[in-house]
Amino acid sequence: MRVVVQTGLLLTAVLFFSACSVLPTKTDAEIVEHRSALRLEALKKLDFEKAYTYMSPGYRSVKGLDRFKLDYAGSVNLLDFNVQTAECVEDTCNVLVDSTYKITIVGPGFSVKKPLAIERASKETWIRTEGKWWFVKGD
Repeated sequence: MRVVVQTGLLLTAVLFFSACSVLPTKTDAEIVEHRSALRLEALKKLDFEKAYTYMSPGYRSVKGLDRFKLDYAGSVNLLDFNVQTAECVEDTCNVLVDSTYKITIVGPGFSVKKPLAIERASKETWIRTEGKWWFVKGD
């Protein structure tokens, strides 16, 4: 009985790993689009600790989490986003993102009772370093 169970487990493992080898691998563009969406979702949720983990090693070596929070304080206004497409050449990907932010206009002559939704298209740059894709903050 023990031999039958062990043989069954061995066959299951072989089938599992052979099935994994036929699964299509993701393209660089698909990987970066997914990472971009995860980073933006973290910013939308104001999970700065998680969003910080997508920053390039160079950024993280110079700027700590507290500085990152200051750099991305405007994320509190991020309402929604849509990662459109990524175009990759070697170790660099450019990602097009449509985002919706809320803004409140204040000052003489403005009487806005609720924030306005403003749409913005932007381009993100991602680089592959240390075998992984990282977001590079633009100036």
